[in-house]
Amino acid sequence: MKAFYPMLLLFLLAGCTGPGKSFLSGKTPHEAYQQKIAQLGLDNSAMGKQWMDAAKKSLSAPASISLPYTEKGYFSAETPGATGYSFSVKRGEMITASLEANPDSAFRLFMELWARNKELEHKLVKAADTTYNITFEVPSDGIYQLRIQPELLSNGNYTLTIQTGPSLAFPVPANANPRTTSFWGAARDGGNRSHEGVDIFAAKRTPLLAAADGRILRTGENNLGGKVIFMKPEGKNISLYYAHLDEQLVSPGQTVQQGDTIGLMGNTGNARTTPPHLHFGIYTGNGAIDPYPFINNKRPATPTLQNTSHEPGTLVRTNAKAQWTNAINNKDSSLPANTLLYIQAIAPEKKYKTILPNGHTGFISTNSISALDKPYTQTTVRENSALAFAPQGDAPIKTTLEKGTGIQVLARFNNHLFVKSGTTTGWILNLP
Repeated sequence: MKAFYPMLLLFLLAGCTGPGKSFLSGKTPHEAYQQKIAQLGLDNSAMGKQWMDAAKKSLSAPASISLPYTEKGYFSAETPGATGYSFSVKRGEMITASLEANPDSAFRLFMELWARNKELEHKLVKAADTTYNITFEVPSDGIYQLRIQPELLSNGNYTLTIQTGPSLAFPVPANANPRTTSFWGAARDGGNRSHEGVDIFAAKRTPLLAAADGRILRTGENNLGGKVIFMKPEGKNISLYYAHLDEQLVSPGQTVQQGDTIGLMGNTGNARTTPPHLHFGIYTGNGAIDPYPFINNKRPATPTLQNTSHEPGTLVRTNAKAQWTNAINNKDSSLPANTLLYIQAIAPEKKYKTILPNGHTGFISTNSISALDKPYTQTTVRENSALAFAPQGDAPIKTTLEKGTGIQVLARFNNHLFVKSGTTTGWILNLP
């Protein structure tokens, strides 16, 4: 049976679609691959079921992360898997996800971005092409999830990076040393109204820039905004509002390119008693929305991964009682000394993303674990004992250790011990 799978894999590879949506089927590469597995009847095989279940679990129980985020991980061909990430983003932000696979010539991955609603339902919004890159402008505040999964019988390392950035250019030149204050929702007129934009301060008559390619809708003057400009970015259902200008340098109907100077900063309108600044707002058909995520170019730097003693794809154990943070809900718990862990990835903040024997994923400090190269104790079994594949009562049995057999105890989990007898490793229930 083992020899059959590599040949089958070649067949699957030959039958899969290319990047993005298939021209003929309208399916993503992941959908087409999953359909091929089902067509071949492999969805009922042990490996097929594992692959399908891993895909579902990566969406139903993703790791909750903060952006920007990066990790260096490993997928094993022996255990079909997938990994998911959940993060909060705001309307107007641009999500950028990139994946490096090694070896890229033989290790094929699927990467998809999903939106999740309040009912925990998922909607696919974008699939990566063969360059393993996704860029997506967020249409509304909410939770998004990224899933990556390799093909069956694929193993290799990957490096994932997920970031956010602005979808519009900043409307004031960087060399003007702009200062953004008085954000969305701040009280105005003694609390009778709230601020429908952000204020960006710089020297009077600083050039004000088009935040995107687009068209000038209108210019004018009013009591609150003074001299104003309304601009519509190309391809977007929003209007940009520039207020308190000292001078407008464009006319209605004029086409502008991102970075063009459209006006000069001032303090006209109700800003006559304040330092010169630009009131920048964004309007939709339903009114004003927070413009800051659209232009916020001061994002945290992507974390740098530290060199570690253990590589992803290896088994380790805690070297003492250790704090372990559940990746799904970010709740901390304590793991007893010598608890077995599988390192799935090297994560930021000098942590490993690990998997417990029960399948739960979490983060642990890199200095809290040790290698399994030496046992923490040695003993002999006092009666015949089943050596199982997993630390659970219904797990398949590898072999039976006869009474008096010497064992090296490498790690533990709950009431099971992970032991080595000769060259064979497995789990026994307690110590007989």
